[in-house]
Amino acid sequence: MEGEASRLPTVIFENGLGVRYQNWSDVQPEIASVTRTCAYDRLGAGQSDPVAEDDTRTPFELVATLRALLREVGVEGPYVLVGHSIAGFILFAYPHLHPDDVAGLVFVDSSHPEQFERLQVENPATGERPTTLGAERIDALASLSKLADVGDFGDLPVAVLHQARDTGRPSWSIWVELQESHAARSSCSRLIPATNSGHHVHNDEPELVIEAIRWILGGVEGC
Repeated sequence: MEGEASRLPTVIFENGLGVRYQNWSDVQPEIASVTRTCAYDRLGAGQSDPVAEDDTRTPFELVATLRALLREVGVEGPYVLVGHSIAGFILFAYPHLHPDDVAGLVFVDSSHPEQFERLQVENPATGERPTTLGAERIDALASLSKLADVGDFGDLPVAVLHQARDTGRPSWSIWVELQESHAARSSCSRLIPATNSGHHVHNDEPELVIEAIRWILGGVEGC
């Protein structure tokens, strides 16, 4: 936890798969200068406890865990949720389950419920898609249809940052379309191509992520 509680929403940082919370070190201190922030390690990552091999957790269960953790430490909403990569699934699920808790979403080159189908992510040895993801044992596939059906975000402020270095691979245009789809789910959104970034936009161009968060905290001019 960094920063002091203020009239502004608390900003929650959600990591990519298996990544430690320190991954936000180029962004969090800047935001903590104006409001309270929280970054943490999910179970199975960083300094948190491991997840048993016979246990799996869906994005909806990850939301329940996060909400319980925030309440345990006395951090009430509303929240601005900032999610990188796989954390995009959490950003999809949270406002669906608890709309009054969420003041805005910042997707950072984030996962999309249709990506496995459209990008045909398969295990090259078996030809089957993975059932769980990494040591965190996230069973995203079991929830894909439900995530895809959560509906639009209405007028919830949404900022979508995505890598904009054309890799030249066929999957490139599909990934960009998926990022555009994130933004299209809200009537109050910004799509921000990160022209000098790879997948880790918050490390390559942290100023873009900081600006996107401040846009939401500042009252989302232009919506």
